[in-house]
Amino acid sequence: NSIGTRTKNMLLVHDDIGKAKPSTRKLPSENFAYGKADYQDVEGAGDVMSNWKFHDQSSKNKPDRDFKKLNKMGLKHKACNARDTYKFRQQNDARMKEAKAGVGKRTTLPPSEFTYGMPC
Repeated sequence: NSIGTRTKNMLLVHDDIGKAKPSTRKLPSENFAYGKADYQDVEGAGDVMSNWKFHDQSSKNKPDRDFKKLNKMGLKHKACNARDTYKFRQQNDARMKEAKAGVGKRTTLPPSEFTYGMPC
């Protein structure tokens, strides 16, 4: 049974009845603590509440480029191949229009007499 005690393969290690298999891996000492160390935050709840910081709204990004419009504009200016189209796009710009939120799309509820499902 000396093979079972010398091997690094966990499947070949023999165990004693009623005891766990001996480890085949090199484990840290008994004083080692697993996991992440718990560091106390230097800023407590009182500091957080007394130094309130308001959110700075981020600047709006430019709308995406309107490639359909750029392609049409390029054809009008006789940019018919890839090189001419590339040069045209560097000198000209067309952006997509931003969609207005909620314009023309009102949610309407059905009348209170409305019946859902199959009529009885």
